[in-house]
Amino acid sequence: MFDKIAAHPEGISAARLAEQHSWSPSYTARLLDAQASFGLLKKTLGPDNIGIYHITETGKYMVSDFQGSFDGIFTIFSKRVMKSMSDIPDLIKSGEEGYKAQWVSSQLQTDGSADKQGPKDQQPLAEPKMPEGCQEKCAAGCMKSGMKERRMYQIMEALMYPYRDDIVRAFDLSGFKTVVDIGGGTGFLSYNLSRTYPDMKVTLMELPKAIKAAKEQFQPPDFDKLNVSYLEGNCLKDPIPDASLYVFCKVVHYFEEKKIEELMRKLHEKLPSGGAIMLIEDLLSPMRVGQPPANCFDLLKMTEKAGQNRTIEEYGSILERCGFAKFKCIRSNEESVYDMMMAIKD
Repeated sequence: MFDKIAAHPEGISAARLAEQHSWSPSYTARLLDAQASFGLLKKTLGPDNIGIYHITETGKYMVSDFQGSFDGIFTIFSKRVMKSMSDIPDLIKSGEEGYKAQWVSSQLQTDGSADKQGPKDQQPLAEPKMPEGCQEKCAAGCMKSGMKERRMYQIMEALMYPYRDDIVRAFDLSGFKTVVDIGGGTGFLSYNLSRTYPDMKVTLMELPKAIKAAKEQFQPPDFDKLNVSYLEGNCLKDPIPDASLYVFCKVVHYFEEKKIEELMRKLHEKLPSGGAIMLIEDLLSPMRVGQPPANCFDLLKMTEKAGQNRTIEEYGSILERCGFAKFKCIRSNEESVYDMMMAIKD
């Protein structure tokens, strides 16, 4: 609806909007009035005292092609998150392994990656085996609900958009001249790093589909002024370029602790003295009762078998075992889902 209203910058009446799209005039007017009450639309009186609706500055975030749009977020919550949350009773009853067997079968069948099995109630729940590559599918952000990839990438950018400056300025990164943004989606963080630190050379390392989308659909207008390059690759399998800083934004929570440790050890060996790892995640408190977004996202990851949230202490312990002597963290505010951690090599 907001896309349709945005097509009329001069404003539009409820009756005209309803006529154009064969909607109920009275229900359309009531819906627009409700949106105006939230400040997403502004209602003024036109000729003959007819209400005319305009999108407000806040309402722009509901338009699908507006940078930082929340449109995709609402879509994923209605089509994916609510469904996943409804699976929690099955998870609690069946246990992790039983639920995993059902989940893996249903998800891999959507892209033909696994042979078709019997009905859900006939699938075995005991001692299931996670198919080879399933974790990589999760880490790659497979579209588990059939969501279009562009929409998924838009959601990733929209979640980060309000906190983009907080993320790149949480630590003083001016001393790092070569950075690899690993698993950085379509490059939103890479572009903002380059804008904030013009002397920094940033490499976005991602899977081929994401790199293709970054080049063809998500390159910013000022790309020619940025020092950002692209590299196709899987950080769990392919060589990772040398750098003084490796950044992972909402990536390592997909991995089991063993895989995180293997990856961090490999990067510790590559880093020069003074080099660092920066992890951006939504952290749980030591009691595992964190800020509400962190626990809600942890439940979502639980239902989708797509990793888990961890505490500061857990990440600190992993990095210490991998040889990093200096570890620090900056917690975000209650509304944010981004906590910044940095581990430095002596």
